[in-house]
Amino acid sequence: MVRVCALAVMLLVTAPLALAQPAKPAEQENVTVTATKSRAVVETFTKAMATPTKLTGKIARWESGVCPLAVGQQPALATMLTQRVKDVAATVGAPVSSLASCTPNIEVIFTTTPQALLDNIRKHDPDYLGYAENSSEKEKLATVTRPIQAWYATDTVDLDGRRTTDSARQVGTGLTLQNFSANSLPSSMGVNHDPIYLPNASFARVTGNHINDGARSAFNHIIVIVDSSKLAGQKIGPLVDYIAMLSLTQLNALDTCQQLPSIVNALTPDCDQRVDGLTNIDVAYLRGLYRMGSDKALVWQQNDIADQMTAALASPSALQPEMEHLTAPVPTACAAPDQPAPVDGAVITSDQLKASVTAARQFMVLSDTYQDCLGKEIGEQKAAATPDKAVTDRDLALVALNQKTKEAIGASVNAAIVAYKKAHPAP
Repeated sequence: MVRVCALAVMLLVTAPLALAQPAKPAEQENVTVTATKSRAVVETFTKAMATPTKLTGKIARWESGVCPLAVGQQPALATMLTQRVKDVAATVGAPVSSLASCTPNIEVIFTTTPQALLDNIRKHDPDYLGYAENSSEKEKLATVTRPIQAWYATDTVDLDGRRTTDSARQVGTGLTLQNFSANSLPSSMGVNHDPIYLPNASFARVTGNHINDGARSAFNHIIVIVDSSKLAGQKIGPLVDYIAMLSLTQLNALDTCQQLPSIVNALTPDCDQRVDGLTNIDVAYLRGLYRMGSDKALVWQQNDIADQMTAALASPSALQPEMEHLTAPVPTACAAPDQPAPVDGAVITSDQLKASVTAARQFMVLSDTYQDCLGKEIGEQKAAATPDKAVTDRDLALVALNQKTKEAIGASVNAAIVAYKKAHPAP
């Protein structure tokens, strides 16, 4: 039995995620772009997706091995998430660290106080939030606006492989340029001016070619902050794949519904192109990103990705190995109970409070049945001749998430009782 006894009151560091069971990949994963407009549609999608870096004006990608870390949730969910990021990275051609104790360069943080966390990062590690030239840009960059949001620290890599952190503040010793002229001005009496010192300048060796100059942008560090309090009702599959997408590419226009079915639409309001996991569109885009000419100018990079996508989507079997590798586990047969609606004890009636307590107790009973069902699935997997570890990991994550939901609902009901008694003191 995997069930964990519910606590009446539990103060949590992070709020529970009332996540539904992962669903089988949506049918949109098999959608291919056809007809004469396919190249134009793909090109539009490509331009809408990528965000060029400020210094090189190019699309960044990972050059060092990705090493994801997830904190703020139960180990089962954290393991599932980090493994999914590595699986997607390896599938599309992004480098993955092979070290068992690698230094994390993708940090996924679940918290109920995202802005406070971001304020702390801005104070102690501002470069982790990305490039900003002035106080207005810094303020905008250091503001939480979405339930799941990412911040990208990038490097400029030159022709010799020399990496320099993209930052508007001084991160090195600067440069000194000789201030000479072939023809000295009369006022200088034939003597050249003093050298010019540029304290914030850096240098990069390039080819001088306008198509591919040898310089490129690479990710240095990515922070993904998840506001746990705003994700009630979300499914595990889309949540994990959305984070994986944010961890491998810097996306643009996340509040715009993309014309093609994509996981980036998962949190876009009123979007009819939502899906339950990574689609062939997403995989084709990421594969194109990690195959493009990294030192090319932006327009050529976009063309490279669009060409790769068009070729892959034109053949139904072109992405089949990748899609099969990334297929989500079969959905669990165990039905997660619906959560009771929270109530404000200060304004409800006595009957409404009683109904809320009853609903919470019923949820606890149904949750125990749900966890028992998941425990049986886990036991069946362990007893199977060829157990599916993905199914076991999924069920363990679902047990942990349901348990956190039970604890939060117990705390919510107790808080409502306290608020009710405060609003209706005994005579």
